[in-house]
Amino acid sequence: MKVYLGILAAVGLIGLARARCPKVEHNPVDLTEYYSSVTNLDVTGNAFKRALSKVIDGHHSYTYSPCTWDILQEADEHPTRSDSILALYTQKAIKKSFRVGTPGANGDAWDREHVWAKSHGFPGKSQDGYTDCHHLMATDTSCNSARSSHDFKDGGSLVSGCNSKSTRSTWEPPAIAKGPVARAMFYMATRYEGPGDTPDLELIDGPTTSSGPGASEGKFGYLSDLKRWHCESPVTPRECTRNTIVHSWQGNRNPFVDHPEFVEKIWGPCPAGSVHDNNPLPCGGDTDNTNDDGATDGGGDNEDTDIPVDIDDETPPPPPTGTGGATREALIASATAHLELLQRLPASRESCAAFGCRRYTRSAPCQCNSKCRRYRNCCDDYGDFCEAGATARPTTVDAAKKDAHRHTQLVNGYRGLGNGHDEL
Repeated sequence: MKVYLGILAAVGLIGLARARCPKVEHNPVDLTEYYSSVTNLDVTGNAFKRALSKVIDGHHSYTYSPCTWDILQEADEHPTRSDSILALYTQKAIKKSFRVGTPGANGDAWDREHVWAKSHGFPGKSQDGYTDCHHLMATDTSCNSARSSHDFKDGGSLVSGCNSKSTRSTWEPPAIAKGPVARAMFYMATRYEGPGDTPDLELIDGPTTSSGPGASEGKFGYLSDLKRWHCESPVTPRECTRNTIVHSWQGNRNPFVDHPEFVEKIWGPCPAGSVHDNNPLPCGGDTDNTNDDGATDGGGDNEDTDIPVDIDDETPPPPPTGTGGATREALIASATAHLELLQRLPASRESCAAFGCRRYTRSAPCQCNSKCRRYRNCCDDYGDFCEAGATARPTTVDAAKKDAHRHTQLVNGYRGLGNGHDEL
């Protein structure tokens, strides 16, 4: 009898943990209209930050459980594995059902990372900052624990299994996460200007502490590092899509994803040649980025300049990324042109790097096959180019258009994999 009651209790607890959150739906917005009150303001610094805060203030808050679990399962869903999330620091696919504390999850569990550590201003679950999903992100449980409440700053020793570096008080995420982390921090410092249940949050260029004498309540470091990460990291289509998903729940957006230049209006200019100089609106003019097939495009016109291709004759240009205001026909034409150039490369020189996988080397031109096939990413989805070579290439215009369009969507989810990230 005791065993039976124990089983019932366990089942009941699991069922409770999987309770669904009632969503208050917010429709897509026109970004020009959404930011119309601040785009032409002739002010900078704190005056601009206060004005921008009014645009994104007053979002719809949810309970920490189960709601933020549900939101992150959608916002941080793996691009090709709908049953998994994409972990922030490791870029691993972790099954959505493997939440921290779930029986059987073992070392594969994921948790909700407070990018702005909750101990720095909002320790209570009822506070808006605690449950704000513009800075809550799905993360490996072990990395969430290792990062603790550390300030963000370059440097430190490699943290095993997290693709990050750390000192006793600072944390440097991998390159692929630096831009999203920085923009989440800028959002928090702007959204929460006080008064309210969450205090005025401020970024400082120095160390902070979360408890004890001299605790830096509402403050976080290091501003100069976060700004540099933002200036060096273009907004990705994935960030645009995530911004739209969180908006659909909360009713507010991260303005520094939609308008990267707003960072400069508040915290000063980026160095000349910043990745944002020629791409001021990476998410386009609206947030209803759904194409004819019902698939969601990232929006914007980012150049994927960091896709690693290392071949010493004709190198294909970066594949097209996102639609911005372009028509679907223009997108397909651009992708098809890219595909045709790839088809002219010698079969022995083919590289999955061209499709967002790992770096090409002469000794192992198809080294990414096992990784790609294991995680069902670009090589597997794009027709086994490496294994089958030219025989796998599209043989008709319609097939080329179909594959080129799919290629565009795939690359959006695989930026930066050549920079030390072996897994998705």
